[in-house]
Amino acid sequence: MNMQDNNAYDKPAEGAKPGERFNHIENPKRTQAEMSLEFERLTAAKTCENLAGSFSYLFSANRMVEVAELFAHTDTDKITMPYGVYHGADAADRCFVQDMVDIDDPDPVRHEELKGRMIIPDMCTPIVEVAGDCKTAKGLWNSPGLEAHSQNGTGKGWWTWSKFAMDFILTY
Repeated sequence: MNMQDNNAYDKPAEGAKPGERFNHIENPKRTQAEMSLEFERLTAAKTCENLAGSFSYLFSANRMVEVAELFAHTDTDKITMPYGVYHGADAADRCFVQDMVDIDDPDPVRHEELKGRMIIPDMCTPIVEVAGDCKTAKGLWNSPGLEAHSQNGTGKGWWTWSKFAMDFILTY
């Protein structure tokens, strides 16, 4: 909010009740429709942040089927990983369900791959920009995290520093 657009900004603070200066925005320049659209954009930005947080949580918990369900499943889906790029409506399924292992995978051989594995991508410093029509958005997160993997009974862990760039589309 631009404080100079708030008429209360110019009023003296003496004698005002706590918060009173900022609880009354009297700006004739903004219409109800403009304020409603701004509310929609802020709500959309928060929804995008929550989706990124859901991704981080589900990915850390090896719930890859649910991770894949977060994606739009459109022909324009693109997932870039350190080991390759996935394109298309089935990109999320191929990346997370087929090439990674879900915690509930019934195949005991694949399930063994989870032993000793821990991946935690913390989503930090969100920058989310929502389009004016609220139908698309772009987000960027830094992700300091950690990974640990085990092979042949020997574990190895390391710190990671990643960047997550996400495009969002309204799908309903």
